Amino acid sequence: MIDLSELDQYYPGSRERRHSASAPATGVEEDPLGTPVIFVLRGADTEFFTIGQVARAIDRKPGTLRTWEANGILPTSGYTKPSHDPRGRRRLYSRPQAEGIVRIARELGIADSASRKPLDEFARRVAALFTELKGRP
Repeated sequence: MIDLSELDQYYPGSRERRHSASAPATGVEEDPLGTPVIFVLRGADTEFFTIGQVARAIDRKPGTLRTWEANGILPTSGYTKPSHDPRGRRRLYSRPQAEGIVRIARELGIADSASRKPLDEFARRVAALFTELKGRP
């Protein structure tokens, strides 16, 4: 008899093992955005997240968020940091901005790379959030 239980451990047609994420052993839920970068802004430590961290939190690729920004769906964050890459600077989102993007995306059901829902409501709500947060880190 063939043991089929090991087949689920590999990607179909590949010798590469599947990666499974395990829940934290402490029972404390991890931050879906990951570890923030801390910068001093107006004399206070402020948490910022990269475009990649925000993209992962809503199951998208960073290029998708860059495209959304270029098309006016996602407003520019207003925060950047120098880059080692000569092409430019790195986008950063404050914690309230990043958490707001994730919350709105989840509420509207677009926090999934397979989602093909229209982005009009998402764009409107995120723009309103960024306007509300303007001037606050």
